Amino acid sequence: MKKIFFDLHSGVSGDMLVSALAGLCADPESAVKLIQTIPLNFSARIFPVKRGNIAAWHFDIDAHTHHEDQIHGRHLCDILKIISAWQCKERVRQMAQAVFQRLARAEAAVHGTSIDEIHFHEVGAADSIVDILGSCLLLEHLGIEEILFNDFRFGCGTVRCCHGEIPLPVPAVSELAKGFRFRTTDIPSELVTPTGAAVLTALGRQTGQINGRVIAAARGSGDREPAGIPGYLTALFFEDSTCKQRKENILIEVNLDDMNSQAVPSLQESLFAGGALDVYLTPLIMKKGRPAIKISVLCTDDKKEPLENLLLKNTTSFGLRSITMQKTELPVKIKNFSTSLGEVRVKFCNDREFFKYKFEYCDLAAIAEKHQIAVQTAEQILAIELAPDLSSLQD
Repeated sequence: MKKIFFDLHSGVSGDMLVSALAGLCADPESAVKLIQTIPLNFSARIFPVKRGNIAAWHFDIDAHTHHEDQIHGRHLCDILKIISAWQCKERVRQMAQAVFQRLARAEAAVHGTSIDEIHFHEVGAADSIVDILGSCLLLEHLGIEEILFNDFRFGCGTVRCCHGEIPLPVPAVSELAKGFRFRTTDIPSELVTPTGAAVLTALGRQTGQINGRVIAAARGSGDREPAGIPGYLTALFFEDSTCKQRKENILIEVNLDDMNSQAVPSLQESLFAGGALDVYLTPLIMKKGRPAIKISVLCTDDKKEPLENLLLKNTTSFGLRSITMQKTELPVKIKNFSTSLGEVRVKFCNDREFFKYKFEYCDLAAIAEKHQIAVQTAEQILAIELAPDLSSLQD
């Protein structure tokens, strides 16, 4: 699994995130060209800088913003329209929407209003919008599957904004940081901006110790270089040291003691067709000694409601139950082999700690039928014939 870890030793801002992500790309200039597909009037560039005598990247934009937008800011609906008009992948759009919705909730809480009424001032400016949308775009471009970051570091003192001079961390950052660890410093500078905090808390997960294999590293700088610390964000692009993947699935269950069992197989087929990851049946003895069937459906969160509706519509039950479950799985690959008995697919995990393989059963069954032999015999013949190839799968 490809992951990214952000070390917040010098804080985090939107331009630091984009700078670091672009620095991880094989060609940072091409990354900027991708960002320039955002439907706003701006020009952008990326160039190398030094922070504390350490080389880093800096992303800079020149926003050709209307004076009206600068004075009054934008509503959430205005920004969501920009995101909707953007020609981008759906995952990028969903990430961008999640960041701005989280930011809107934080700003609404700070100002005691609703997310629909809140005005984004600094964060609604074109440069901040580009920072957020650009971060989402590059996360997808790099194939990042999980975003990790360590403790926030807050500066001290005050900062001037459209609301006047306010203490650090600014109220929106304090709201966004609820539930996350932080450390205060005596550095008189705004180390964490609302834009940076919104991206990380909406899309990422805070962590302590991490381990893995580093694929690439980059440093992204902001406009400032606070006294006493280098003003850059370190990004480590890495793969898990273990191949195990953890996902959240939904388990939906319903007990049926008054339904014709002949209808269950077709219901099972409909559930699979509707997107279920797995459907299995368990015999039960319910109250009053009634024999029953428990239907268990495993699915992703986005399939939960349609599959619940399918169960309620096609069973005699008036209700059902569901729980969120953690699923741990090994990454599976499939490889085709040509053998003396015919074509066979092998499903395998080539991690050294968890190496295993097995033949696709339907292929074994087809070979067994074709050659008029037992399935177990077909498996034994193939295991001997393909022994060198199967051994090499672990490499």
